[in-house]
Amino acid sequence: MRRAPHLEFAPPPAPGAGRAAILALLVHALLVLALTWGIHWQDQSQDLSIEAELWAATPQPVAAKAQPTPEPLEEVVKPQPQPELKPEPPPPPVKELAPSKPVVDPQIAIDKQKKKDAEEKALEEAQAKRDAKLKEAQERKDKKAQAAKELAERKAEEAQRAEERHQEEVKRLRGLADATGSLTDTGKASVAAGPSASYLGRLRGRVKPNITFPDSQLQNVVGNPAAEVEVTCSPSGQIISVNLKVKSGNEAWDQAVLKAVEKTGSLPRDENGHMPSKISFSFRPRD
Repeated sequence: MRRAPHLEFAPPPAPGAGRAAILALLVHALLVLALTWGIHWQDQSQDLSIEAELWAATPQPVAAKAQPTPEPLEEVVKPQPQPELKPEPPPPPVKELAPSKPVVDPQIAIDKQKKKDAEEKALEEAQAKRDAKLKEAQERKDKKAQAAKELAERKAEEAQRAEERHQEEVKRLRGLADATGSLTDTGKASVAAGPSASYLGRLRGRVKPNITFPDSQLQNVVGNPAAEVEVTCSPSGQIISVNLKVKSGNEAWDQAVLKAVEKTGSLPRDENGHMPSKISFSFRPRD
């Protein structure tokens, strides 16, 4: 037999392929035989013979028919009189039970009480703080009012003392003028040489135009304090020196008065021609 040409790169044939084919055919043949036998064995006829022997039973006597038992006659029972029944007493009233109180956790009550106490304490502390603030504000207000009152009293006292010193100085100057006499005095009679009533007004009128004090500074002045100056003059009226004799309490006003006197340069003579060597007069910012 000529073999089929084997491909060069094909895998080699599996060994035992013929033997496996023979076994497969044999198994199929056995399966066909088993199926054929299973179908034909039910077609065969089966003859079964059964034998049985019958034996008669021993006759038993028939029991007599039971006679019905006569029912007993019912006795006629006379009705007995029923005793009178007393009404039963009403049952006692049932007391209504009070509704049971709900069970409350004691810890909840304790927490509520603590919270209430804390709120009350916070309110008390807030009220105490408000009272303290109001008291402090009232104390500051009272202190300011007291300080303003004391300052006003002190200013009034200083003004009064300045006025008294001014009047004393005027009296002193008048006394000196009375004792000195005028330039043409012959010594036979004393001539009143003190400053006249209008002389101090003339001096203030001479110096006041030279005072420079703006309104912005005037608003800071409390009241109407007086600044008194003492002026030393030569016999001709030339201003030699200026001294602040009484302070007004306002430094700006005191300096303005001193500068105004220095700027004036000289003072006029009195009506009698007399020129005092020293003279004091005062100025107020609101005059």
